[in-house]
Amino acid sequence: MNVGDRVKCVKEYDNIVVGMTGKIASNDGQIGVIWDNFNSGHNDVEGSEDNNSYFVDEVNIEVISSVEEKSPLTKLKMTNKKIIKVLAVDKKTSKVLKNVSVVAENEQTAILKAFGVDVEKVYINTTEEGDFEEEKPVSVIMDKAEAKPKNKPAS
Repeated sequence: MNVGDRVKCVKEYDNIVVGMTGKIASNDGQIGVIWDNFNSGHNDVEGSEDNNSYFVDEVNIEVISSVEEKSPLTKLKMTNKKIIKVLAVDKKTSKVLKNVSVVAENEQTAILKAFGVDVEKVYINTTEEGDFEEEKPVSVIMDKAEAKPKNKPAS
């Protein structure tokens, strides 16, 4: 039984009666179903609302229409996402600070996700403001960059 499969109750289970239909929303030990026309359950299954979900055992339901099972890699190819490994190492101590694999569209998004940024809610924009010169304080460089921006198009 897969997430997305439509199911029917074939054996009563607490508030779930024979003949009820719904869709599997999770399957990690117990099967979380979002039931049709039902509001005497819980909201602890992802996507549930108005108390329309309930966990059941496989013996209580049967599949009435199945989604085609796809491997995680097939799903990634369909969404143009990749599995990207992000490795952050301290330059002085060589200590590994982060070593995680994340699913993302590109490397920038992968780095943000690895460091806990919610990329669905945050927009990041970067702009080059000039060359960094170690001998000068940053404020001097910033003043210089504002006075004469590098690669400024001709007016």
